[in-house]
Amino acid sequence: MMTKIVDEVFRRAQRALRSLPKSERDDVYAVSLFVYDYEDEPSTPTVEVSVNTEAYVALRTPEASDPDEARWNFAFWPHRPIDVIGGPTDPVGKQIIDQSFSDASLAYDPDDYSDEAIEIGRRMTEAFVAACMAAVQRLHREGIVEAVFGVAVPVLVHELEYYDQIAEQNRVANPGELVEPFVRWIYAMCWHPCATPARSAEARRPGGTVNECPLRSPTRATEAGTTERACDQALSFLSGGEDLNSRPCVSFLGGGANPGRPM
Repeated sequence: MMTKIVDEVFRRAQRALRSLPKSERDDVYAVSLFVYDYEDEPSTPTVEVSVNTEAYVALRTPEASDPDEARWNFAFWPHRPIDVIGGPTDPVGKQIIDQSFSDASLAYDPDDYSDEAIEIGRRMTEAFVAACMAAVQRLHREGIVEAVFGVAVPVLVHELEYYDQIAEQNRVANPGELVEPFVRWIYAMCWHPCATPARSAEARRPGGTVNECPLRSPTRATEAGTTERACDQALSFLSGGEDLNSRPCVSFLGGGANPGRPM
C-alpha cells in the first residue's frame, strides 16, 4: 500500500469536504473521487474531489434516460471539483505520487510502448486506485463523512466508464449497503443495455424491448463474449429474481480500467 498517497488523498479530500458551505452539505447525496491519467499517462494519475446534490439531479433528470442515470453517471454531475490531487496543477501532490512510484520501482519511458511498459502502467493505475480506496475507507472509519454531512453518504472511486470492477471496488471502499444503489445501476446497465430499471418492465413484456436487444444478435453476442441467455439473467436480476453478484459482468461500455496508453 502506498501510504503517502493514501495520507495525501485522505488529507485533501477531508479538507475539500469540510470547505463546503453548510447550505450545500445538507443536499449532498454522494461524493466523487474521479480518477484519470493526465494526458493518458498512468505515471501521472490524478483524482478530482467533488460532490453532487439532490437539487442538481432533479435539474439534469429530464436530460437523462432515467433518474438513476442522472444520479450516478458522472457525465450528468456538475463537474466543479473542490480539489484536484496530482497532475501539473498540484506540484505537492504530484511529487508525493512520483516519489511513491519511484520507491516502488515503478517507472517507464514515455516513448516505450512495449508490453513491459504497459504492464508497469497498469500496476501504477492499480496502486493509485487502491490508495484512493484506502483513503475512502479512512474517511468513513474516522467519521469524517458523517461529521461533514450529518449522515453517511457514498464516496465513489471511479472513472468515466462503469463496469463490474468499479462496482466492486466501491463495495470494498464504502461500508455496509451504502453503495448498493450505485452498484445495482452499474450491473443493470452493463448487463443489459436495453433493460435499465425504468425500461425493464417493457423489456420483460412479450414482444417488448428485449426482442430488440443487441445481445440477441449472434454477431454482437460473439463480440461481447456472451450469449442470448445474458438477457434473461439480467431481466431476472432487475425483477429481483436472481442475485447478480454470483455472475461476471458483461460490459457494453468499453470495459476495463485504464485499457492502456494510446499508441
